[in-house]
Amino acid sequence: GYVLTSGAVDDPDRVCAIMCPDGYYPDDTQRKCLKCNSVCKTCTDSTVFCKTCADRAYQIVESTQCTFRCPDGYTADNFLKQCVRCHPNCATCSGTGEN
Repeated sequence: GYVLTSGAVDDPDRVCAIMCPDGYYPDDTQRKCLKCNSVCKTCTDSTVFCKTCADRAYQIVESTQCTFRCPDGYTADNFLKQCVRCHPNCATCSGTGEN
């Protein structure tokens, strides 16, 4: 199993878990559940490359990267919770059309 803690060395609320819960990933070396990046709901490590994104985060299309704000060249699709590419003629956009 894995130890799940708040991160404090003397955490009195340590729990032993077979699997790490959402928001944490297993570190086999330390046998601990470590916290995912805040943009991730589930992850395999602490980076922004997530299995699933946090509730308020968007997945960048064609990637496993999540973000709270879509980068230039992408626009937020609030229905799909994804950052989708802008039209090729646009550097920034608020939709996928050419305007």
